[in-house]
Amino acid sequence: FVDKNLPGMSGVEFIRKLGEMNPKALAFLVTAFPTLQSLEEARAAGAVGYLLKPIDNLDRIVDLVRQALAEGPQSEALRRKFEEVIADVRRISEPAA
Repeated sequence: FVDKNLPGMSGVEFIRKLGEMNPKALAFLVTAFPTLQSLEEARAAGAVGYLLKPIDNLDRIVDLVRQALAEGPQSEALRRKFEEVIADVRRISEPAA
């Protein structure tokens, strides 16, 4: 998850460079100021998702990452690790009974 506005470079440029370094990386561009141009630039750079701030729905984020993992070239081990992390986050964020 990369913000559209970063110090020193744009989030789109960061995603482009990340893809050059690791073609299997999943990147989502995040912005509070969506435009059709930034959506098209993000897709062209290799972003698999485009999210609007504020990001306050964990279930939506989890669904987006699951979909990207299912469609991408990532390994089964990475998919399992993601599910483990999500289970940990849910466990930590649940109020104590």
